[in-house]
Amino acid sequence: MHILRDMNYNTLSPSAKTCKKAQMFSTGQMMTDSEVFHIGIINATEGNNGDHVTKNIMAGTRSKGAASTMFSTPRFGFLNQTSPLSMKFTDSFRNLSAANADAIIQSNKLSGVVIVSDCPITASGLLIGCIRTNTPAMVLSLGVNQNLCVSAFQEVGRIATGASTQEAQDTIIKRSASYSGHPDFLSACSTTFFRALEIIGLSPKGSSNFIMNGGEILQTSYDIGAKIVKMSKELDSPRRYFTKDSLANLGKTLIPQGASVGGLHNIVKLMNACDVKVSHTYWTDFAKDGNNLILVKGGACEDGGFVQPLEDTPISISGRAWVYQNIEDADQAISNGTVTEGVIVLQNCAGMYVSCIKWIIEGMGLSDKIAIVTDGMCGPSNVLCVTMCRPTAMENEAFANIQTGDVLEIDLAKGRLNTSIPSKDMKIRAKRGTIKKPTEYFV
Repeated sequence: MHILRDMNYNTLSPSAKTCKKAQMFSTGQMMTDSEVFHIGIINATEGNNGDHVTKNIMAGTRSKGAASTMFSTPRFGFLNQTSPLSMKFTDSFRNLSAANADAIIQSNKLSGVVIVSDCPITASGLLIGCIRTNTPAMVLSLGVNQNLCVSAFQEVGRIATGASTQEAQDTIIKRSASYSGHPDFLSACSTTFFRALEIIGLSPKGSSNFIMNGGEILQTSYDIGAKIVKMSKELDSPRRYFTKDSLANLGKTLIPQGASVGGLHNIVKLMNACDVKVSHTYWTDFAKDGNNLILVKGGACEDGGFVQPLEDTPISISGRAWVYQNIEDADQAISNGTVTEGVIVLQNCAGMYVSCIKWIIEGMGLSDKIAIVTDGMCGPSNVLCVTMCRPTAMENEAFANIQTGDVLEIDLAKGRLNTSIPSKDMKIRAKRGTIKKPTEYFV
């Protein structure tokens, strides 16, 4: 049994830590200061992209007298290159990554872990595995994940528009510019996540902007190898980095710069793994203070949802509601021309990314005619997307009882999200028990 599980050693007194080190040594979980620490380097990059970096991390651990072993694990990006609709697998893949990290740590009795990744889903899952075992950890980002984002846009454009001409493909790639290494890439979930880790101290500063295998990242990889040994000796668990105060600091620092709330959602997942609960009111209060996050609420959503607009995002859209319980049905309806205008309502998507639907709307050139309202997550967009609606569909309040054919009005200037259906009729619908079971996805 791993004696570190479910305990936060950063709250222990120095004497208690000394006692715990003795217990750990007696059970083979960690060596004493006079012995060699065992560091695991988990490479979650594509192919051999991380080879030079991992070798330098190993050299850094050796410089501090530690032993290190390199492990490989799948990355979420390969699913996205198959189809953007694989975004529905994010929670399942995160759990799989956490289980992989947990097994690697316990079976090899690791003292510390360095995660090498360019994917926020994979990296957050591996970090959850470290949190569960209270294993000191650092994350090294191999720069922005350009391949994942551009290939996803290209695939969406191909599916949704049937684009076969070079001109059409060039248009799709141009639209993806802000997600593919451009200085404004902060709006993408992946860069938001890795920059957040830099701010709280679990990733080297500036690593999200490094060029893969460039001299700067190679030096940093050597330094991180030395640092993880120090963290292991101090039992510096990642748990202490995830607090409500740290989330508030991240929000105040990153969102005004255009960072994606979806990227911070990965941080919230890590906080949940640390038993730190984040309520919807946090985002509500944050939206009230501006910060490039607009709160809208009304008869269609009592507690409100949020919009992260870009420069070309429509200010208002009013139209027929098209209600779907899963991403596939919404994708098919837009792609085959069933929905050409109105408001897509995605229910039972709490905790899921629905950005692929946004990409399909953009690929069809319907950004000014179709809006999205959902209890799921979506990054900043030229499509008018109201996300994280509360209460969620599973709570059988107004949002759960929106039906296809209702007229919805979204007005950012007035902070309004209303429905044409009187409140008394919405309550009658609620009494009928229209709660739908959310779709369960598995890898």
